[in-house]
This record gives sequence, structure tokens and C-alpha cells, in this order.
Amino acid sequence: MRKWTIAIIVLALMVCGGSVLETSIPAYRTFDTLVDASNAVDSDLAAATGFGIGAVTGEIDLATVAGVGKGVSANSIVLTLHAATAADGDTLTQKIYGRSENGPPQLIASIVWTIGTARADGSTATLLWADTAAVTDTHLTTIATADGAGSNRVVSVWVDLTGYRFLTSLITAQTGDPTTITVFYRYF
Repeated sequence: MRKWTIAIIVLALMVCGGSVLETSIPAYRTFDTLVDASNAVDSDLAAATGFGIGAVTGEIDLATVAGVGKGVSANSIVLTLHAATAADGDTLTQKIYGRSENGPPQLIASIVWTIGTARADGSTATLLWADTAAVTDTHLTTIATADGAGSNRVVSVWVDLTGYRFLTSLITAQTGDPTTITVFYRYF
């Protein structure tokens, strides 16, 4: 019986071309940076006129994040955020848009990040990580948060990227007085 089981597994792998689900786990990269957030925030695409098809300034091309010509290797994305000169309780609103090839930008989620007391660099500076993320989900699949209950630990948000090639991040509102907001992402 064992020989037949092994033979069936080998045959199945041959038929499938030996394909195996492959997951890449790269380091975090910068997704969006808003400098001088106390004076200006990004314009929300949903409020724009001429909501057309095509590239959006600053979007990430998921077909090239792992290197040009390697295809879309990003199945999901994890986001986190920190802000400079921020204070515990400051909030930042981020809109995440996705776009397929030759398609319009579509809102995936609106995330309200709340800054906690976790220091981004371990110093006494005011570069603080978000510890809470309240997500308004407009995506085809569920968006999840990890460690986001206001614990003063670093919160992360997970998004399934089903059907998207391009991603855009916009910081559309803030409270408090952060000067530089940086959103990080990693894909897998």
C-alpha cells in the first residue's frame, strides 16, 4: 500500500509540473511617505474628477517588486506605519487602492492608524509606531489586523491582493502633529 501511495504522489507531482506553492518573505519596504503632514495630506482618489484608467503617481507595481520580469509574486501584503514627532493617540487615515492592468484604481480599504508609545528606533525620540488599526474594508476578501488592540506594540494589517497588479497608498487625514508619516509593506 505504501509503494502505491508514494507512486501516486510522484505521479501527481509530475502531472502538476512539480509546482509547489512558493512564498517569498522579503524585508519591509517603504510604501508611502508623507513629509510635513501637519500642513498637507494627500488628496483621496475617490474625491478626484476624471477618475480614469491608467497609472497613479507613486503606485507599486507588484510584477516588479521581486525583480523585473518575474511575474506577480505578491499574493498578500502586510502594512505597518510609524510617524515622526507623533504623540500617543495621534491618528492617521490611509486609503489603499488597487488596480489591475489597464483598470481604474479601486478602493481596497480605509485604515485609521492610532499611534502608540512603541519607539521606532528604541530611543527617546518621538518616532512612534501605530498600535491600533481600524479598517473599513471594501475589498473582495477579508482584511485582518494583528496585535492591534491598543497594546503599545506594533500593529500590522494584512490584505489579500487577489486580482491586483498595482497598489497606491494615500494618507488623507491626520490628527495631532506628526511631521513625517512612513507606511511600510512586505509581500508574500
